[in-house]
Amino acid sequence: MSFLLSRSLIHESKAYLEVCLNRITSFCDLLKITLDEKKTRITRLSQGVVFLNGKYALLPSGKVLRRPLKDSTKRMRTKLVKFRKFIAVRKSGFEYILSSMARQLHEAV
Repeated sequence: MSFLLSRSLIHESKAYLEVCLNRITSFCDLLKITLDEKKTRITRLSQGVVFLNGKYALLPSGKVLRRPLKDSTKRMRTKLVKFRKFIAVRKSGFEYILSSMARQLHEAV
């Protein structure tokens, strides 16, 4: 069974991660910074981790399952509806998008 500490440390032993957490906390004390207690926790990977608009979970087979969050799915659907309406209004939607991308690339250089 694997555990996860603060989205960055993965180890089979929960006790080892607790030792690591104590060392990280003491190091942060030297730097006079604190860890956010809400975000720093030791959990099982099978419970899943929220990261980059998705929830990642370790399956018993060893595979990693990624499911998008409901909020990000709703946001993407809203963007797609707006985009479809925009295309319907402009007859040359594809050409407009290509020209706007070209302008952005030109401005970036």
